[in-house]
Amino acid sequence: MLNELGCTRKVVLDAMKAGTPAGAVLSPQDIADGVQFLVSDNAAMVHGTTLYVDGGISITRG
Repeated sequence: MLNELGCTRKVVLDAMKAGTPAGAVLSPQDIADGVQFLVSDNAAMVHGTTLYVDGGISITRG
């Protein structure tokens, strides 16, 4: 589909990177790190909140 639109994978990834405050595309390891934190003792006092692992994009959306 990207080729039909005249886009390459690199063009799409660069646009995604540019659209996030972190300037990077989320990886599976980023999600795993968030989960690892939530199940660790370091998160013992974390209750009733949402942990967004999205490179900061949620703060740019209303």
